[in-house]
Amino acid sequence: MHNVIFMILVAVLSLSGCAGKTPAPLPVAVMVPDRAIDYSKEVKPILVKRCIVCHSCYNSPCQLKLSSYDGIDRGATKEAVYNAGRLKTMNPTRLFVDARNTSEWRSKGFYSVTGNSAEFGYNNSFMIQLLDHKMKNPKSRGEYHSEAADLTCAQTGEELGAYLEKHPNGGMPFGFPPLKESEFQTIAGWLVQGAAGPGEEEQSLFKNIPPIDRKNVALWETFFNGEDAKHAMTARYLYEHLFLAHITFNSGSEVFYELVRSSTGSGEPVKIIPTVRPYDDPGGVFYYRFRKIYSTIVHKTHMVFDLGEDRLQRIRQLFIEPEWPLPPHRVGYEQKMSANPFRVFEQIPAKSRYQFLLDNVHYIIMTFIRGPVCKGQIALNVIHDNFWVFFLDPEYDLSVQYPGFLQENIDLLEMPASEITGNDLFKAFRIRNYRAKAAEFVKKRQYYYSTHYYYQGLEPEAIWAGNMAADSPALTVYRHFDSASVHRGLLGDLPRTMWVIDFPLLERIYYSLVAGFNIYGNGVHQLSTRVYMDVLRQEGETYFLDFMPKKARERLMKDWYGGLDLAQINYNPSNRLNRQKFKTDEPKREFIEHLVANVFKPEINVHFDGNYLSAGEEYPMLPDKYESMDDLILGFKGISKPGVSFFTTVAGHNANLAYIRIKNIPGKEDVVVSVVINRWHDDVSTLFLEKDRLNPEKDSAAFIKGFVGSYPNYFFQVDFIDFGKFLNILDEYDGGDEAVKQLEKFGVNRADENFWDVYDWFQKEFDQSDPLRSGLFDLNRYYYMAIQR
Repeated sequence: MHNVIFMILVAVLSLSGCAGKTPAPLPVAVMVPDRAIDYSKEVKPILVKRCIVCHSCYNSPCQLKLSSYDGIDRGATKEAVYNAGRLKTMNPTRLFVDARNTSEWRSKGFYSVTGNSAEFGYNNSFMIQLLDHKMKNPKSRGEYHSEAADLTCAQTGEELGAYLEKHPNGGMPFGFPPLKESEFQTIAGWLVQGAAGPGEEEQSLFKNIPPIDRKNVALWETFFNGEDAKHAMTARYLYEHLFLAHITFNSGSEVFYELVRSSTGSGEPVKIIPTVRPYDDPGGVFYYRFRKIYSTIVHKTHMVFDLGEDRLQRIRQLFIEPEWPLPPHRVGYEQKMSANPFRVFEQIPAKSRYQFLLDNVHYIIMTFIRGPVCKGQIALNVIHDNFWVFFLDPEYDLSVQYPGFLQENIDLLEMPASEITGNDLFKAFRIRNYRAKAAEFVKKRQYYYSTHYYYQGLEPEAIWAGNMAADSPALTVYRHFDSASVHRGLLGDLPRTMWVIDFPLLERIYYSLVAGFNIYGNGVHQLSTRVYMDVLRQEGETYFLDFMPKKARERLMKDWYGGLDLAQINYNPSNRLNRQKFKTDEPKREFIEHLVANVFKPEINVHFDGNYLSAGEEYPMLPDKYESMDDLILGFKGISKPGVSFFTTVAGHNANLAYIRIKNIPGKEDVVVSVVINRWHDDVSTLFLEKDRLNPEKDSAAFIKGFVGSYPNYFFQVDFIDFGKFLNILDEYDGGDEAVKQLEKFGVNRADENFWDVYDWFQKEFDQSDPLRSGLFDLNRYYYMAIQR
């Protein structure tokens, strides 16, 4: 009866001049539960398993973040955070920060996705409409691009109706199988009851610090809020490097915290001061506080930092105990100065600052590899698909040993984020001001090193060897087209390019791409950041090549840049000789193998993995049969070589990272292996036309036990007895229908009815393999094509 009335109403509206508009979908009839549906116990688990995998971060479609009830209540908006073509800086929309209640979010353009205006027993919320549409149209067909710029964020019933008419298979979950009937009925019942969240008592429990962590929170808040200038400037330096961290106190609790600036002190509720950047003026008295994170943890933003008691001792050793080169004094927050850490923190010993960065270098690099700056092709095509990173030892870093050099050249260390207005930034970008400054700094740095008595020539021992208090002294970076990941140690075969990073470079990378990057900034800000990173990448590559034979440096650099005239990129190699006596015509490999064998400290355990080929070693042939784990490793190594058919044929942006589950291994648990495809770029020095610089015939792969990255593009399930057949399919893959059909026997397409069961297994395995650092995977970039079997 209700449906009939609704249809008559639609007809009347059409006759009264509304013809041509797509009507809103009919309200969904819902069986009203005879008991209250509990959000935390019944609804949240479903959202965690099926919805947060796409709705959790800046790239959430329509900014709909479902990782907490706060995000559900906030709702959605048409305004996209990632918009490189934005002419004006947008107002920030950070959950928990930029608005305090529902009313404030509505004033910022967010609208409800749970609101219901239908009669009793019916629901017409956007959430139920999209879930119900999927239940009625369960098959996924065609292509799905959840981060596409033209994805409709319906704000009215008519807009939603038009969207579903245009995309009849566009219900939620987007391009994946529907919820189970029981899951749908639970959410529908909750929505028809008013979509209530946790009660006040439960909300307090979410936000309150558990007893096991209270002592540590009090200890660290006392340290951070020390009144003397030495503690104040130390705290400011630490905060500006930890504002993205998910902090653990290593207490045994499963809770993480974020370090914030609050207008309230310890013992009072945290009231975050909503500045865009961590070095922006807080506008008066503030306190450093720890806010408990109660949103569901997602891996792509889960950057863990340990603040156990031993870490406090280390911080005091680095910052409080040493005598500072200048009398400790507080520094203001004038924007141009605050954006330059070499000015603000010149009073803190450079050695202390650099050693702190080295102690935590995996976290520091992770903040820009997995932070807000690194989303999308344009942001990431500034780096090669695979490279290793090393660091200059503080004892060999002249900016640490003689910090006066930094002060003499401090203007050259300014970064684009220091510009006060958009017009200033546009002018600076137009004349390539900061790129020129960075190039001039490298030139002066190289001259300073070449003329200083401290150096008789570069030796491998100038590379930082690591220490037991620190992260790995060698890191591996993988780019997965529009996301990236960083890993401790040396993974994969010998990469084409390498970086060596010193103190000024590491700090500038961080302040340009993390502390100084405004995700809400205009297109000029984002473009200038990308262009500036070009120079920083080149600087790191230059410092690595300085360890190569002098006659080989320009040849290698030219190869890394696709034969480009090096004058176009202001290449400034060192004129110093290297002190290592090279014995082969592969100096890059020889240098790295020397570091592993003779420089890195044994207790740090830096070594090559099973993908690495030593000098003269050929890729093995695929085994005739597979009877042990050794055979599996040999097979993976054989299929990882450049030119393998599958890697050269499947070159789309949604085919760069896959997880393989190998099942029924005799006498062993199932094993997960990540397949990381390395796309060969002739060079990465220009913004656009990346496709023209690719060379698929040189693409290769690394097979790494465990999980790599946050955005899997595909899942595979391979029985041990079928492993040889699976590798042969990859080796002979030609992209034809028969090849696709054979491969799909092992692959799990987004349209497969059992997709969620497979996903659940991989997610559970990840959680169990690393409970501290794991989090939900993001499925926004799962392979876009739905294939019906």
